[in-house]
Amino acid sequence: MAYTTIETIALVIIAFGLVKMVVLLVNPKVWMDLAKKLWSNIGLMQIVMLALSGFLLYLLINNGISITQIFAVMAFMAALMAVGFAPHVESLVNEYNKQIKKGSLFKDNWLYLLIWIALLLWGAKEILM
Repeated sequence: MAYTTIETIALVIIAFGLVKMVVLLVNPKVWMDLAKKLWSNIGLMQIVMLALSGFLLYLLINNGISITQIFAVMAFMAALMAVGFAPHVESLVNEYNKQIKKGSLFKDNWLYLLIWIALLLWGAKEILM
């Protein structure tokens, strides 16, 4: 059976999610060791994830999904992820407060912020024009 690009992306996420859940249920330490190893070079992972994000955005747009639809899906994912992050909000807020006190919040996150500004403007333009 031939799958569409969208179905292929979804199947990759489903397979990854199932493997992750099984590993976490059987031996969470194995998963955490892998995560530590993968994220040991934060700069490299940022580049890899940025490239992957751009590639996925390209695939989605070229397969007829609008930026408006992508934002709607992001709203769903943000709400779902908030459930998992809720117990950790205090430590995240503390980290951002440290960056604010140092005056480095925007300096430390400039690329991420620029990407979000571009996406927000793109989404607003599509909806309002």
